[in-house]
Amino acid sequence: LEIPDKSEKWICIFPGSVWETKKWSLDHYKSLVGLLLAKNYKVFVMGAPGEEKLCDFIFNHYKTNQNIYNFAGLTSVYESALIMAQSDLVVGNDSASSHLATVCDRKLITFFGPTVLSFGYRPWGDKVYVFQNENLKCRPCGPHGHHKCPIGTHECMKSLKPIDVFNFIEQII
Repeated sequence: LEIPDKSEKWICIFPGSVWETKKWSLDHYKSLVGLLLAKNYKVFVMGAPGEEKLCDFIFNHYKTNQNIYNFAGLTSVYESALIMAQSDLVVGNDSASSHLATVCDRKLITFFGPTVLSFGYRPWGDKVYVFQNENLKCRPCGPHGHHKCPIGTHECMKSLKPIDVFNFIEQII
């Protein structure tokens, strides 16, 4: 792995989750990454083995940009933590990567869709920012998520817009 010099702001993006309904849209991630790259942030697309296709979808759209790196399936949990620990922000779904970001004491934006904070399964820390649509009657639909949206809309995640996330990132880093 070739990790760049720490002269710019680093943002780690983790688009994966074992639960399909806990995944923010890949198109939303792709749009967010485009906004970040336009502001010259260094973006590290990361994921566990088996999440390469998710990360490749995002990376391949911007692969000619020198500020994007794809580490999907290439790092151990320890190596991911080392990269995260140097980052300025981690963005990911309600998944293991979000919990690891809090262990590394990083600012974290995490997306909650089918689950809610009151369940208690959340990344804990004073640098955690949760994006969720609290105005949906279908939430929560389960304590952990599902393989597909029970009502077929996945509105809980689709309604979280990349521009809102980007604007928030600009405020916190």
